[in-house]
Amino acid sequence: MHGYMLKLGNPFLTQWQRRYFYLFPNRVEWRGEGESRQNLLTMEQIVTVEETQVKDKKCILLRIKGGKQFVLQCESDPEFVQWKKELTEAFTEAQKLLRRAPKVIGKGRSGGVVELSSKPPLTHRNSNGL
Repeated sequence: MHGYMLKLGNPFLTQWQRRYFYLFPNRVEWRGEGESRQNLLTMEQIVTVEETQVKDKKCILLRIKGGKQFVLQCESDPEFVQWKKELTEAFTEAQKLLRRAPKVIGKGRSGGVVELSSKPPLTHRNSNGL
């Protein structure tokens, strides 16, 4: 799913910024007009997907690990219903997969350096195979 939504932005969270969002099964990406860099939020980072209200407008609240949050506003009610439904379903499916995944996956990322083998490194070979 993809389309425009408004994201509550700037340092004081007071200004709505129009961004183009892409929803994938494992992440949400967005880009502003004229921006070359893509912003990314993985489903692993999201804690909850909730409905909230900001100044009489229905909004989608994404609570993120670490206490951060994203507030998204759609341009129409049908878009809001569809985005909320799709985000909730993607989040729920991702959580099911993460619960079933082996716990080893998470340890490799947080541990820093991962030792793959206790064998000594291969020696350098020159171009004739020696």
